[in-house]
Amino acid sequence: MSRYVFLHLAALLTICTTSAWPESPSQYRVTLSGRLRPWDVHRAAVPVVHILFDGSATPQECLLNRDVRPDGLFTCSDLFTQQVSPRIARIEVTLPGFKRYSRNIPGLEFRSAGAGPLLKAQRYTSSVDLGIIDLTTSQLPQVAQVILSTGADGARRFDITLRNSLKNEVLLKEVTLEASRLGTAEHCCCPPMAIFAVSSALVINTAGSVTGSFEERLHSKDYRIEAKGEIDFDPCNHMRLLSLTLPTEVSLPGDQFTIIQILMPARMRIDKATFVNGKTSEVPNAKLVDNGELDHFTSFTFSIRTSADDEAMIVAHYSSK
Repeated sequence: MSRYVFLHLAALLTICTTSAWPESPSQYRVTLSGRLRPWDVHRAAVPVVHILFDGSATPQECLLNRDVRPDGLFTCSDLFTQQVSPRIARIEVTLPGFKRYSRNIPGLEFRSAGAGPLLKAQRYTSSVDLGIIDLTTSQLPQVAQVILSTGADGARRFDITLRNSLKNEVLLKEVTLEASRLGTAEHCCCPPMAIFAVSSALVINTAGSVTGSFEERLHSKDYRIEAKGEIDFDPCNHMRLLSLTLPTEVSLPGDQFTIIQILMPARMRIDKATFVNGKTSEVPNAKLVDNGELDHFTSFTFSIRTSADDEAMIVAHYSSK
């Protein structure tokens, strides 16, 4: 056999034995468990656990399987699909009132759980016990109180009083507002969710005071920001969720109280409306959310991000129900 024929047959053999299709993605489930310390059973906030795989900058949320137990024990799971098994991970736990907790997992070990019944993809599971998670108390300003006042035109003013016990000032970078309006108890299956992109000019004002007193205030100049977000409308129970992002640059002086005043209009401007989770090409009617009016929202949560990257956000709640 000539050398040319031999090389030709070898090339054909390589082509025939090499798969022409990429490897099918597999399904992975990572389950984490741990015990938070300290933990207050009466705490309203819940921990948020994120996993970053193989040095990725995009975190994946590990969803709590149940409420945190009175002794601080929790479990969470993250289910995802990809082609290559992750090897390392970084775990981040955030809880208002504490610094962000971070731990590296240098080697993830997965075991086979067989093929999925529907996707036929191979499934792999990994369980990691984090043990005791000692949380460090945050040095961020604490929320003293939240007061709401409503004008005759329906506009609202939130006075969020923060106490900065540090000697140095703290820079606030962004405020995220989430609000909800309860719907009915009705249940139905699978209609498309209506999403309304909204925006409006909001006014933010800061007022400082001497240490330990709310009486003497030094008012700064009001400034307007363009807040953007969306209102989600559930056609089943008519529940509405509002989320807004308020970019801001506010410094809280050290060792004193500061009042952040947020003036919201009675109505948000609707910029765009779409349906999601459905195959309809229709545009939802703005009347579903009363053309952007906010007077029926009853529960508000303000998450305040600071320049301290290792700290959880400052969270302030207000509810009229």
